[in-house]
Amino acid sequence: ASGAAAGAKTTTTKTTTKKRPRGEAEAGEEGAKAAEAPSGLPKAGSLRLHLLTALCAGLSDRSAIVGWVGQRASGRFGEGSASRGDAVTTLGKEKSMRVPLWRQEGALYALTAAGREAARRGGIPLGGQRKRQKKGE
Repeated sequence: ASGAAAGAKTTTTKTTTKKRPRGEAEAGEEGAKAAEAPSGLPKAGSLRLHLLTALCAGLSDRSAIVGWVGQRASGRFGEGSASRGDAVTTLGKEKSMRVPLWRQEGALYALTAAGREAARRGGIPLGGQRKRQKKGE
């Protein structure tokens, strides 16, 4: 019985060790979010970044956006981690993001001012306009 009591004290110590002040945990999470904040762009290689890029290319229809991303996301819709359904879900859930980069009206999507600004800061061309002015070459 005394061995069980000693074990209980050890468990209490472990529980105390696991607890962290709430402010400390939140600061760590905010620090991770701040890593993305300077340009406002989603994380590199993310499905959300691919969707933003499609919208910046001038696409607005859900099926066109999802198809475009599927072709350019290096197999993300094949055996990769994302599916076509994930892309549609990500498009639709943007409205609940802290700073939405696009808005939805039915099956149509458009960049918000924050989305256009994030694209500019991240060097993503807007409206399908590429910075190639080499028509004669």
